[in-house]
Amino acid sequence: MNACACLWPAVLVFAQVVQLPAPSSNERCATSGPSADQLLRLYRREVSDYEIYRDAERREKLDLNQNSICSWTNPSKDALAQGVLFVWTYRGCAEVVGGAWSHPQGARRAVFHEFNSLSRRVLKPTRASGGFVWSPQAAVARLTIADAEAPAESSRKRLLQLRALAREFSAHSTTPDRQRWELRVLANPLFRYESTDDELLDGGVFAFVSSAGTDPEVLMVIEATKGDDPRWQCAFGRLSVYDTFVERAGRTVWSSVWTSRQASGHTATHDAEHTFEVYRDKMIDELPVDRGDAGAQNEERPSAGSSRP
Repeated sequence: MNACACLWPAVLVFAQVVQLPAPSSNERCATSGPSADQLLRLYRREVSDYEIYRDAERREKLDLNQNSICSWTNPSKDALAQGVLFVWTYRGCAEVVGGAWSHPQGARRAVFHEFNSLSRRVLKPTRASGGFVWSPQAAVARLTIADAEAPAESSRKRLLQLRALAREFSAHSTTPDRQRWELRVLANPLFRYESTDDELLDGGVFAFVSSAGTDPEVLMVIEATKGDDPRWQCAFGRLSVYDTFVERAGRTVWSSVWTSRQASGHTATHDAEHTFEVYRDKMIDELPVDRGDAGAQNEERPSAGSSRP
């Protein structure tokens, strides 16, 4: 992995967070630090700095849903990483799932950004404040679920179909030392949408999580197409620093592997096409518990050369 030495501690914290059991609710309540509302305001500001387009001419702008679709925690022995995921849409369809997360580091807080494209287009993100900008290099292909029943006519019945199809998939991740973590798919989609696109009827974004925390490790989008021969299609995305695999009917249908094939361009912090990317964006003063989110003012951005692992 091509990682700047100054980012290795941050990357290692991220890589270790799923190796310990989650603290109990009592332990979480006893932990001092910023509130969930403070962190949500911070993360919303972070993602609002980006504008994402489906075309190089910047005519087809994605809409950022200001309501988060997932809040998660992931414990390590040194810090509790906490984050939020948002969705960007176009004509109602999920195009990007991404967000921000952070963990305390002494008297300061390390803030990370992560993105995963679910788009059939090569996306063109921009950033108002400057700094490193995620730059995906490929569209995300769909796989047809050939043996699935045709999408139902009613939205309610299609939701039942979505949930049933999601249960047909399983996933797991493996660490660099070959430890295997089974992932479970959440019963309900993180985001359900009915499309105004000419080719898509509706769909849902599902998440696979481990037993160690509530942090999504793999994303799965399942969509119903329109037309004379409507079908169910699916695509996958990674939100993990580990190798990840998705199976259906005993066969691997998708994977993102870097530990044994580093020459492929996959690393712990991005895949070969950069459809997935996570990076430490800045260090900020820790958010004071009793003063809202005023502590986010003193920001220190890494240089352009060190902001990308």
